[in-house]
Amino acid sequence: MRSCFRRIVYKRPSRSSSDDKARTSPSTNTCPHFTMSYDHKELLQKHYRQTLLEQRPDVFHKTMLMCIQSSPKLNEIIACQMYCFRDLTKWPKLNRLSQAQCYFFDRLIHELHLDSFAVSEAVYQLGIIHFRYAQYGLKPHFLDLWRQHLEGFLEKLKFENSDEKAAFIEAFRVLTSYVTESMNLAYSRCQQEAAARAKEQPAPPAD
Repeated sequence: MRSCFRRIVYKRPSRSSSDDKARTSPSTNTCPHFTMSYDHKELLQKHYRQTLLEQRPDVFHKTMLMCIQSSPKLNEIIACQMYCFRDLTKWPKLNRLSQAQCYFFDRLIHELHLDSFAVSEAVYQLGIIHFRYAQYGLKPHFLDLWRQHLEGFLEKLKFENSDEKAAFIEAFRVLTSYVTESMNLAYSRCQQEAAARAKEQPAPPAD
């Protein structure tokens, strides 16, 4: 499988975090904001494309395959309880989903530069999108399963410096932990709002 990107671009993030504290959003102002050290941000910007995607361009696809192997129910959820491909490696929807994950993390790292407010907002909105799959059986623990399998692939990356590898994995762990926790929070809030709306619905007239 080809990498999501054809060329490597490294853009140095801003050191200033004062703007992050001054901004709020209706969807995230009560959520924990994303925080990461400057050194960790540099490592993610340096190695996400040129190391992770160069060595494992199919990392997100492989991660999803591992998740489905661990929990076959996930196959039905992704398919929205419709027809599932026997050969998952050739399933177009799974390929698109994996590509979307790849681009999402690239956006957080290289477009949003791991900015606290921007990451918080993007992740929360993604959680809202994922709630749409709740009707097909999606549960928050699937995100934890995904994170565990992804970290397994990170451990297999080759670095010239073992300390830098460990620091990169830790930086990615900080990011993915925040992503899964915030998406779970968004999922939970959507669930509560849906339950509240259901209670407000008038009861059907008695026959």
